[in-house]
Amino acid sequence: MGGLIAAFALWDGLVIGGPQPTLAFTDLMSAAAPAGAAVACFFAARRSTGQARLGWTLLAAGTASWSLGQAVWDWYNLFLLTPIPFPSLADVGYLLFIPLATGAMLAFPSAPQVAASRTRTALDGLVLACSLLFLSWAVVLGPTYRAASGNWLEKAIGLAYPLGDVIILTVMLIVVNRARPGHRTVLLLVGAGLAGILVSDTLFAYQTVNGLYTNGQFIDNGWFAGFVLIAFAADRSHQAPSSHPTDERLNSIQAITVPLLPLAIAAAVAIAKQLKEGYLEPFLFWNAVALVTFVLARQSFSLLDQRRLARQVEVSYQRLQQVEAERVQLLNNLAHDMAVPLTPIKLQLRILQGKQAEVPEPVRRAHTVIARNAGHLTLLLSDLHDLARMAAGRLRIEGAPMDVAQLARQAVESHEDAYRERGIALRTQLDQDLQATADAGRLNQVLYNFLTNALKFTPPGGTVTVRGVRAGPLVGIEVQDSGRGLTPEEQAKLFKPFSQVHKPGESPEKGTGLGLYIARGIIEGHGGQIGVSSGGLGHGSTFYFRIPVVLPSPSAMMAMAPTSTPN
Repeated sequence: MGGLIAAFALWDGLVIGGPQPTLAFTDLMSAAAPAGAAVACFFAARRSTGQARLGWTLLAAGTASWSLGQAVWDWYNLFLLTPIPFPSLADVGYLLFIPLATGAMLAFPSAPQVAASRTRTALDGLVLACSLLFLSWAVVLGPTYRAASGNWLEKAIGLAYPLGDVIILTVMLIVVNRARPGHRTVLLLVGAGLAGILVSDTLFAYQTVNGLYTNGQFIDNGWFAGFVLIAFAADRSHQAPSSHPTDERLNSIQAITVPLLPLAIAAAVAIAKQLKEGYLEPFLFWNAVALVTFVLARQSFSLLDQRRLARQVEVSYQRLQQVEAERVQLLNNLAHDMAVPLTPIKLQLRILQGKQAEVPEPVRRAHTVIARNAGHLTLLLSDLHDLARMAAGRLRIEGAPMDVAQLARQAVESHEDAYRERGIALRTQLDQDLQATADAGRLNQVLYNFLTNALKFTPPGGTVTVRGVRAGPLVGIEVQDSGRGLTPEEQAKLFKPFSQVHKPGESPEKGTGLGLYIARGIIEGHGGQIGVSSGGLGHGSTFYFRIPVVLPSPSAMMAMAPTSTPN
């Protein structure tokens, strides 16, 4: 594509072969380029469906119309060897391109919008159109109109080109701005092609009414490059993905700057003309009045829409608070209702425990199963209570001076028998001074979770090491195991509510999926950090936490719920 455009520009600029061959070359290529674009758009329409098919069909008709207009121009110029009349049938072909190209841009698919977004887009279009019309009149249209000679029809057709350019450019900017992400690249190519055509159109109108235009000028390159870009976009249309988001709010920086940048330029031109000439001619004055009116309407609508959105956010927030309160209440009720039948179960288990020698073997096995599941249920209830407290922001952290190393030793001692039964070596490296002000009960809960997880996922013959860590104002504990390890995806799931990264049957003991989530809330309540590191499957894992030696402030005594809340 780039090579073709460069070759055309090179031949046209260097006048290769002389003036007549160059004139014939540029005329024929100026007809071939839109014809090729029409063929490419036709095939793009056949490949497309729905709105995209209509868009490419209209663009194919528009480029074909331009090609026919150029063919009429070439007939006069190359075969009749007579001056091209103005206006002529060629102008009919050229001017039909304007409504067809505009309709094509409007027909292409865009991101769905709610009513408020559609209204804002319409107001943006009016602001953009008035801004571009102001600039066009100040720079091209006004001088063209004042310098034009001939009857009213000649003036009207001469002005139709740049006026049509303003319409196409306005629609093009709005449509590209609203385009679905997957289709934006193709529409940008179409827009770039139209931009090249529009620039050449505007220069053509100015030069024609002033009797300055001749074939072979540099502006021919804009038409040729524009149609080549449209053909290239049509050829790439099949690469646009068919899937797209179902809704898209256009609040990006791009959506804001597209209408406001031309407005700022128009304002600068108006100020410059006012300072230089002392007044604005009537057309520019009334254009400026319309522009200010549309800008005020746009801003008023934006303020009303923002107030509406603010009310919706407030209502949604209140509803969210209500749902959160109901969820916390549900967790509390659930924990309470589950604890009621668990109390007599535990009582009967203690009675049976004292009569093990008197009951048959099947009863003893049943007692073991019931006791194990009752313990699991007790742990679940404790986790549910903590979960409800965290959701309500009432997980209290009772700070007191303590030795974190001593706490770790006690936690290790309480797990030694279980580790010995599983054939796992449990080691400690706790020689450091780990004095801190913290909640010993809550930290013990975190260590219990770390050690039980290491026990679950370390195979017999493995090793688990508990280390004390001190780094400046922070103290902490690391529990390193030689177990299965964790993939990056599994590490991302940890510390979230009800997360279970192990596969079914991988561990003989079931967890609630809340332990690490609650541990995260406890450590964050201390103003500390909690995390895990692993080299991947087969390389073990290291769970750790760090807390300040002194709690940050009294407000930190109340733990805040972690970033990820339960669903």
